[in-house]
Amino acid sequence: KFLMQSVNATTVRAMVSDLRRNLDFESLSDNSQSREDDHTSMSQQQRVSADRQDAESLVLDAIRSGMRFQKCVADAWLKEVDRVSTAAEHKAIDLFVVLMLHEMGGAPKAVDNLLFKKIKAGHFSEQLLRQTFGTHGKAMRDYLSTILSLAEA
Repeated sequence: KFLMQSVNATTVRAMVSDLRRNLDFESLSDNSQSREDDHTSMSQQQRVSADRQDAESLVLDAIRSGMRFQKCVADAWLKEVDRVSTAAEHKAIDLFVVLMLHEMGGAPKAVDNLLFKKIKAGHFSEQLLRQTFGTHGKAMRDYLSTILSLAEA
């Protein structure tokens, strides 16, 4: 959150690029947890799962806040996702960012164009969607209305 609040127009692109590249968003999901020994209690496993969900929510909230309160951060995320040139390079965070930008409505035409361009090019592939929904299903619930409105468009 601190990074998003302390950027300026000259440092924002590098910060967003570094954050996207280095953020291990997949480790925050329920599916990333290794199955504990049979001796590990169910309440301990539930606590670990809740902690990971909280961390995932905090990361997404920090990104959303940064984009909401600083237009240069939203623009940098949009350009960073647009810069990705193959389906294999895309990450779940890219999909979340595009959904957040669409939900916020700051630049609806640019966001819609990017989204449809990525879908048409096969960059937001079925595999990425399955992985994101399967791994981050609980976080995706927050964007179901956005996804529905996009599907109807």
